[in-house]
Amino acid sequence: MGNSINKVGVVDESADRLALYYGVGVTRAQVKAALDALLDTVIEALAAGDSVRTDLGTFVVDPRAPRSTRNPRTGETVVVTAHRASKLRWAADVRREIAGT
Repeated sequence: MGNSINKVGVVDESADRLALYYGVGVTRAQVKAALDALLDTVIEALAAGDSVRTDLGTFVVDPRAPRSTRNPRTGETVVVTAHRASKLRWAADVRREIAGT
């Protein structure tokens, strides 16, 4: 299993890549602001029930029906109310890159 990267790592790596590959000199604060704006836009669209298509894939809202389940500790039946969950359907290019093919 590989290492994980947090938001600070994404910002640092993105700023370094922009400078190296594109010759764009931006500060880490600018990259963080752009990343925050992107994430806010995706979250707001999902909250409104819209899907968002990116190069990574498509973020969608998946409605979940109410259901009954059991509490494994007590054995009691619990009703889970209807709710919405977010999902990311990975783009084919990303799936191939992750798979190494």
